[in-house]
Amino acid sequence: VDQALSSFVGRRFVHLVHAVVVHRAGVPWEKADRTERAARLRALASCAELLTPTDAATHAPKVLGILGAALDDTASGAEAETLAAVAVDALDRFASLLPDEALRAHLAAIVVAASPSSKKGVPRARCRRARDLLRRLLVDRRDALESAICTIPTLPDTIDGVDTEQRPLRSELMRLAPLLDAEAPAVRVAAAEALASTLSKRHEDLTKLMEHDEEIDVPP
Repeated sequence: VDQALSSFVGRRFVHLVHAVVVHRAGVPWEKADRTERAARLRALASCAELLTPTDAATHAPKVLGILGAALDDTASGAEAETLAAVAVDALDRFASLLPDEALRAHLAAIVVAASPSSKKGVPRARCRRARDLLRRLLVDRRDALESAICTIPTLPDTIDGVDTEQRPLRSELMRLAPLLDAEAPAVRVAAAEALASTLSKRHEDLTKLMEHDEEIDVPP
């Protein structure tokens, strides 16, 4: 990549994102149809690939927020399938730009965005296209990213080689509680859902824990 071009994109990236994604041609993202949204995400991925690793890390919250929102679309149909596939492709391309330190910092947001959803109507292509990305991050690169895996609210159970063994309840509650204050909104939501599911499914364990551990503090 030409150094001058890369430097320009790094300095003006926020403005470029607004121009090509958030409000392209005077039409806000919320009012754009899914075909238009897919085109905007392709443009976003192309712009992002001009960033240096340092600039990619700086702008990661913005980019991941946009891609996460696109992947939260619960509609079905051909256009939704295409949007999901384009968003996963952009997510994969952007994740490959991040240096390891930044990848660890944003691993939870990437995995939450790419993980299969139980929401009715979520495009199946999303799960299929995301599987390789999740496997690469959670299995192939596990040694490099090990310290950040605990920041992922719920690990996908559809990827061979991912350790989804149940932790002791106290340990799991202590792990999830700080994630309720994560930087990424999607991670906070996923943490709240994981906490609610844990308390619901392990009610008996919780009762025993509270009987024997006066210091246990269940987040509200």
